[in-house]
Amino acid sequence: MTRPDATRRRPGFTMVELLVVITIITLLIGLLLPAVNSAVRAARNAAVQTEINSLGSALTQFKSDYGDYPPSRLMVDETGYMPLILATPVLTGASAEVTYGQLYQRGYTAFRKFWPKMLLSTSGSTTNFYDFNGSSPPASPIPDPPYMIQGTEALVFFLGGMPNQSGGGMQGWAKDPTNPFKATQNRKDPLFEFKNERLFIAPGSKSNIPSYRDSLAGSQQNFYAFFSTNNGSGYDPNDV
Repeated sequence: MTRPDATRRRPGFTMVELLVVITIITLLIGLLLPAVNSAVRAARNAAVQTEINSLGSALTQFKSDYGDYPPSRLMVDETGYMPLILATPVLTGASAEVTYGQLYQRGYTAFRKFWPKMLLSTSGSTTNFYDFNGSSPPASPIPDPPYMIQGTEALVFFLGGMPNQSGGGMQGWAKDPTNPFKATQNRKDPLFEFKNERLFIAPGSKSNIPSYRDSLAGSQQNFYAFFSTNNGSGYDPNDV
């Protein structure tokens, strides 16, 4: 019989070899990470672009259904009163601004075109009630004070319909042509399916109507918005 050689080395890596392998793997990861991050970023940007295209298609469908594109900023009063002569300027610090009466005019013109059977008044308060933001209990409707709907909110409002304040999300318009904002189960589907987890009330909003964030991550995430040409009079940069 022969005795195994006690000094024979067992197969395996030495510490130096392991360190070399770890160093090579680390270098490879360092080279690959920028490419991976770039691919992820490109995929996210592509997803946002696809969503923008879908929103554009929904706006085109809105025009087809209602006769025009929606305004991207307007004033509303839930009683249906539209004081078009209100000459108070809207103060945002911008060089070119509009009056509250002009923003009421945008809302009045839009609603008269989209829902001509709505009862609107330009001469005084009314007893009508239009719950634009869905915030009032149907059993005891109480109109909110007048508020502005801005570009990020207008996009969600016109394409999604009334907000569902109790269950979240947008619930489309009521099929009643005299009041598309009433609480009812008989509704039209939204023209765009907004994901609930990306609907947020924008900072400084007075309307209680949500805006829609894109699908990018962290600080890159922003609200979608659109700008109306205001019936050919030009874009208003202050709509958003």
